[in-house]
Amino acid sequence: MAILAAKDEVGFALPCPALDGAFCIAYATRPATCRTYRCELLRACDAGQIAPADALPIIARARDAAAAVLAQLPPDETITDARRRRREAAASDGAAMLIAPPGLMIALGMLDLVLDEHFRKPGERQVMPRGE
Repeated sequence: MAILAAKDEVGFALPCPALDGAFCIAYATRPATCRTYRCELLRACDAGQIAPADALPIIARARDAAAAVLAQLPPDETITDARRRRREAAASDGAAMLIAPPGLMIALGMLDLVLDEHFRKPGERQVMPRGE
C-alpha cells in the first residue's frame, strides 16, 4: 500500500488498493492503522450510545448516498477522484466550481453530510465543522 507523508501527517493513498467494493481483501493482514480505526458511529455503538440495530439504517443511508454519487460518475472515476476535482476547483477561482454537473455536486454534498453527521471525527468533517 502506498503511504503518503505531508508535513507531520502520514496516511494511505485513497482509494485503498485493498478495497474490493465494500470489502477489504487484505483484512487478515491489514495495517495497524486500519485495525484500530473506529469511525464515530462505531465508537457510539461501542459506548452503548446507539444500538447496532439502530446503526444499520444509518450505514444503509451512507451506502445509498455513495451509490448516488457513483451513479453520476463516469465509469473510470471514483468518489475520491470527484472529491479531488471539487477540492481543486474550490482552491482555484469560483468559476471553476461548475466543472462537474450539478447533480454530481449535490450527490457529493449529500454524501459528505451523512459522513460528517455519523462517521467522521470533528476534525475530519467536510461540510459541518463543529467547534469543540
